[in-house]
Amino acid sequence: MAASTQPTVAVLGEVLVDLANTGGALYLAVPGGAPANVAVALSRLGVTTELIARISDDHLGEFVRAHLVANGVGREYCVTATEPTTLAVATLSADKIATYAFYSQGTANWQWTGEELPAYLPPYVCALVTGSLALGLPPGAAVLEEFVETQYRHGRVLIAYDPNIRPTLAASREEEVTRVERQIRLAHLVKASEDDLKWLYPARDPRDVARAWQEAYGGWVTVTRGPRGAFAICPSGEEVSVAGLAVQVVDTIGAGDAFLAGLLAGLADRGLFAALAAGTLKRLTTEIVAEIMSEAVLVAALTCARAGANPPTRLELSR
Repeated sequence: MAASTQPTVAVLGEVLVDLANTGGALYLAVPGGAPANVAVALSRLGVTTELIARISDDHLGEFVRAHLVANGVGREYCVTATEPTTLAVATLSADKIATYAFYSQGTANWQWTGEELPAYLPPYVCALVTGSLALGLPPGAAVLEEFVETQYRHGRVLIAYDPNIRPTLAASREEEVTRVERQIRLAHLVKASEDDLKWLYPARDPRDVARAWQEAYGGWVTVTRGPRGAFAICPSGEEVSVAGLAVQVVDTIGAGDAFLAGLLAGLADRGLFAALAAGTLKRLTTEIVAEIMSEAVLVAALTCARAGANPPTRLELSR
């Protein structure tokens, strides 16, 4: 990464192309991948951002790269890969909820080697965001998990994790539970959806799961609930809930990613990235958590009001 004087968020994970059905036989190609969506949303919210990803040298990879450039996302640690770009076909239900089918075998996102990653993130990086498919799909997942664990043990950056479960690509439920429970212990902030928790633990209440996760690693667990808003188990163990916002939903593509970006932008706005990860957690009162979550709900709602993973800018939020 190039030298920077601004607190920076590094986002680690996949970048791909979503093919969104627009009716009949027509599909719209839009850049996607949950981590890439988070990076773009953060940049639009005024947070200096670096993406750590493998991007294909094919035509779709150039399409994605141009999208990152246009949105001011740093690419110093992006690897140019010879494997093809991953495709995700997004199908919308009657209530505009997106489900995905992936063309991912042998594609660029999952082929990480240790030599493609730095030993440690540079001093100006204050937070690392990760999760999603990149930490779940072999062979690269093991390499990335080791990298995240190294940064966690180094103790200098706040680590945010979103499991973002995709059942069509997941291993068995038991294997996924084991993996996710191992990986949340490497994070200070965990964001998950109710759908994630219901798939992982079909017999348990999502609130009970969130509390168990929080007690396991002592951080902040936030669970999104679609139009019903979100709730969190704070570092103190207290629970906070915020309401959703009524919007005319075009689709839900990228909404969870926009919410996570909203959380991190809220931390950045309050100067909380200036502290070490442990110090940041101690400063998160229930009032601050509720404020940040309400702001994140707005970011997600505005994303749902337009097609694709198209999060708002800071100027649009102010309006």
